[in-house]
Amino acid sequence: MKKIKELFHKYNQPDTLMVFSSYALKDGDISKQNALAWYTKELLSSLPKSQKIIVLAENVKGNSNKIIQKDNILIIPCWQKRNFCSILKNLYYYSVFNRAKNVLIQFEFNYFGHIFGPLIMLFTLAYLKILNKKVLFQLHEIVTNLYIIRKQINLTNKAALHFFNFSLNVFYKLINFFVDKILVTESSLAAKFKKITGSNKVMILPIMVKSQLQKVEKNEFNHLKNIYKLKNKFVILFFGYLSWYKGIDWLVDIFPHLKKKVPNLTLVVAGDASPTLVGDKHYDHWYANLKSKMKKEKDIIHTGFISNNDVELWLSTSDLLILPYKVFKSSSGPLSWALSYNKPVIFSIPLKEYKKSDDFAYALKKSDLTDSDIFFDLNAKSLANLIQNLKIGQLKKFTKNLAETRSEKTVSTKLLNIFNPANNKKINNNAKSLLLKALRLAIR
Repeated sequence: MKKIKELFHKYNQPDTLMVFSSYALKDGDISKQNALAWYTKELLSSLPKSQKIIVLAENVKGNSNKIIQKDNILIIPCWQKRNFCSILKNLYYYSVFNRAKNVLIQFEFNYFGHIFGPLIMLFTLAYLKILNKKVLFQLHEIVTNLYIIRKQINLTNKAALHFFNFSLNVFYKLINFFVDKILVTESSLAAKFKKITGSNKVMILPIMVKSQLQKVEKNEFNHLKNIYKLKNKFVILFFGYLSWYKGIDWLVDIFPHLKKKVPNLTLVVAGDASPTLVGDKHYDHWYANLKSKMKKEKDIIHTGFISNNDVELWLSTSDLLILPYKVFKSSSGPLSWALSYNKPVIFSIPLKEYKKSDDFAYALKKSDLTDSDIFFDLNAKSLANLIQNLKIGQLKKFTKNLAETRSEKTVSTKLLNIFNPANNKKINNNAKSLLLKALRLAIR
């Protein structure tokens, strides 16, 4: 108990960053949590070790609920999905760490495992405003019209859709009222939020691209190719949690037609059911049907959930990453992995919204790629034509160019400057000092 008090005192400082999010303590935890668990861990790990961080983390079933200190990060597992009381327990910690003024909240819908998640979040934000905390709210998905994802959420009643669309708009406006800054990952998402709220608080923080990755040994992926008989095969990879909006069911359905055009094709589906959706009857039925279809196709390999190390191995083994999304409502985590490994990637037409981000559009132009070289319509003919005419060299150049603008250092520095504007002043002062020195030398 004494040690805990000492830790609390150590971290209860004005420059400490408090973070509310799922957090992957172990590699396997991501299979039980959500993509934000991985994202948050990577983002916080990229910050300087001098930056004190408190994570109010999800308490994963089967894990210890002990408070842990890892380097500069104090991890407090204190809330669980579908447990209203445990989520409200966070309010206690926001009060205990009364000197810590900066709070970063990671949010996506269905985060808490039930429909009341957004209401709980609004209540939390109101409390933080009373405490006079500076809140950075990162919205990882923005949907302005539920009609486009009606098949995923199993909502087709027009009156219900109208009601929930209205509620969404109110939610976004209240978020904008309560917080100091809104963080989104792409320009398209920022534009959608601004259109609804008229906000001037929105800032873009892209998913960072890791630069220091372990190289996969040649014998490792040769071994994998031998096990799955991938020699002389063209391997396309889809990985991540399996959801309707990501288009994996469409890809599996058109795969037999695709094989007729590209006979040596193998599809690797490296992912499993979404932990935030498992238990929903509609989703469970959809997923069971998807698994059944994949099992029937001899050239579809479904690995199930894979660890980070296995992601690296499959990326090294595959020839191409595919993102066949039906809807653009959030940035793709697998894309950042592809950028890290300089892996060619192709996108469905709905993902053309990425082009609204200046760095994405510039990377395309710099790589001498047109839309038809990287985007495909959601039909077998269009996808087959793109695969048969791939410009591998230019696609690799594109991933390299985009990776440079979203590097670990660039993104972490941007986050530091957002919640601590003093960093900007230091940078500006240093720049002015260097400029003055240069002028003095020039005069001499």
